[in-house]
Amino acid sequence: MRIGQFVTATVDLPNRPGLVVVPTSSLIDDGSRTYVFVARDKAKTIFSRREVRIARRGAVMAQLESHPQADSATGSHPQPIDVGEYVVTSGAVELAEQIHKLQTQRSAVAIETPGAAEAGGRP
Repeated sequence: MRIGQFVTATVDLPNRPGLVVVPTSSLIDDGSRTYVFVARDKAKTIFSRREVRIARRGAVMAQLESHPQADSATGSHPQPIDVGEYVVTSGAVELAEQIHKLQTQRSAVAIETPGAAEAGGRP
């Protein structure tokens, strides 16, 4: 090669056993923790947020540890994820934001309700 020339190469790295590949669009980063929404039923109408551990992250796909260990240093408790489980791949961040809003509203209602009961039961 000469000065000013360049080469583009693609290196295929083999997957380690025990990894599950998901689109990066399904990942929700929250501080030092990462979550995905996983379908809990076959109809894919009920989803739950699950903490996961990333082994390798690319631009389009990420590899997750299928059976990660808890990390006592960070207090992280990632949960298992298996090949074949369905994850939300589009709108996951928006879904997380809406759930956070609902939880915040529910907390505000729970705080206001006891005071309203003591004041005669009406706000």
